[in-house]
Amino acid sequence: MCKSIEIDSKGINVSNLFNKQSILWSEINTIELIGKSQVANSPLDATILNLKNGRKIDLIASRYENMPAIRKTLQQIIESNDQILLSPLKATSKVDTTDTIHLSKMTKYSGNHILSFNGILLYGWIIFSIFIVFTYPNSGGLIIGLVVMFGVLYGSLGLQLHYFYMDQKNLVVKNHVWPWVNDKYRIEDIKQVIIEAPYKKSTSLRVITNGFISKLYSGGSLKFSMWKKFLKDIQNFNIDAKNEAGF
Repeated sequence: MCKSIEIDSKGINVSNLFNKQSILWSEINTIELIGKSQVANSPLDATILNLKNGRKIDLIASRYENMPAIRKTLQQIIESNDQILLSPLKATSKVDTTDTIHLSKMTKYSGNHILSFNGILLYGWIIFSIFIVFTYPNSGGLIIGLVVMFGVLYGSLGLQLHYFYMDQKNLVVKNHVWPWVNDKYRIEDIKQVIIEAPYKKSTSLRVITNGFISKLYSGGSLKFSMWKKFLKDIQNFNIDAKNEAGF
């Protein structure tokens, strides 16, 4: 189902296991570099090619390891005039500021993760597991099952528990239960942020850099009032921001 993309000065070739389609640049009406594709009731980050014949081709970002390169190449096409010339692209790495950051001086956007839905499930399972271990100390198979289930919950629920720090220069992303998460972005390197409401997931912040690196951070501990404050502060820093969460 995933499409393979080939781009040159004449057009774009879109193919998969079953077919191949060649599209000339003259056949494309518009290119939406940062858009949404509806898949199974969930809007996914995508680049959309709108053709003059009314058809559209959705390139879902999560299905392409080199989506930033695809978007940067298409941006060259959009900015081209009469003659389309594609210049070689340098490898795009994650934006990670080298500036000294003092979190104590930054505004924190978070909530009580223990009392959030994800936190209650995670810590509730820990308490339940401890109770079972002390009640049935010689049941090795049961204990192994509890440990495996904890790993599953720790991964899936921890993914929903990010929180944020921000000031005029930097945005920092942390996680309540994953201590190794420490993603840092310079404000000047951010192209756009989008507050999303993914299907069956917590309200999330998508950060898109000028190099089209796109990453989604679910913030399950933040209440709507905190999201509103966060969005307002983002806009005050002149960052292009969209609110797709409906609050």
